[in-house]
Amino acid sequence: PPDGVVFRMLRRGNKGKVEARHLVPEASSLAQHSHRQENAGKKEQSELKRLVLQNMERDDFINASRT
Repeated sequence: PPDGVVFRMLRRGNKGKVEARHLVPEASSLAQHSHRQENAGKKEQSELKRLVLQNMERDDFINASRT
């Protein structure tokens, strides 16, 4: 969305429908905090993936050298 972040919130009703309600300006502290949290999560996930792949490669090397 242009110049903002869409946050979803539950609409109270008999169906409990989820819909986008407000556009939060990109410059707001809420939007900036959300972006920082999202980026930190992506960075952590990337690091975990790297470590898992590194361990799998090491295990493959160890198993190959035993045969």
